[in-house]
Amino acid sequence: YVSGEVRTPGMYALDRPLNVMQAIGVAGGPTARASDRSAKLFRKQADGSVKEFKAKPDEKVLDGDVMVVQESLF
Repeated sequence: YVSGEVRTPGMYALDRPLNVMQAIGVAGGPTARASDRSAKLFRKQADGSVKEFKAKPDEKVLDGDVMVVQESLF
């Protein structure tokens, strides 16, 4: 899933390996209000918990990840 400040938020199939920037591109790219430094990934862990971390542009997106592109404050 890609949500937040992207042009077409939604669920996208991983038909090939993608990094964070590529996943944002698949979701139509960032909106004018998107922060270029503030995306978060939520990833389910083996114990069932969900870990939240700052997404780096070259971070690999895994099946089941939820990415949220946040709004810029300025």
